[in-house]
Amino acid sequence: MKRFFNLSIIVAMLSMIMCALSFSSCSKDDDDNTEINEPKTFTVTMGGSSSLKGSFLSVSKGEAFTTSDLAENAASVEFVLINGVIRPASDASNTAVNGNTGNTVTANGEDSYSYQTAVYKGTILVEKNSDGDYSVTVTRVKK
Repeated sequence: MKRFFNLSIIVAMLSMIMCALSFSSCSKDDDDNTEINEPKTFTVTMGGSSSLKGSFLSVSKGEAFTTSDLAENAASVEFVLINGVIRPASDASNTAVNGNTGNTVTANGEDSYSYQTAVYKGTILVEKNSDGDYSVTVTRVKK
């Protein structure tokens, strides 16, 4: 009788532990799905024609790159800023990025754009600063 009582306590404890572990793994899955669908917004400064700021935009990395940064980052560039207008990287004259195809951008107004890449979709807002550079705000969400 005493052994049966001890065995039933052990079985009950193991069942509670397994139950607790299964609930925690379900919670982790729910967090991952929420993160995928949450929009992320970031702002970068991009250069005008006489600026040392980058004109190559990577939505996936959340950064703007200069020509000298392209050796390491060309594959991640989806868009370029040409005369204050956001264009797909495939429209760039720079051969390091103009092979990056499949990214689309549509003008919604004078300084507002909708875009899609292989992974993200969202909006881009371009505002010209007084120094001739541009403040570019990107909102992205995974498809």
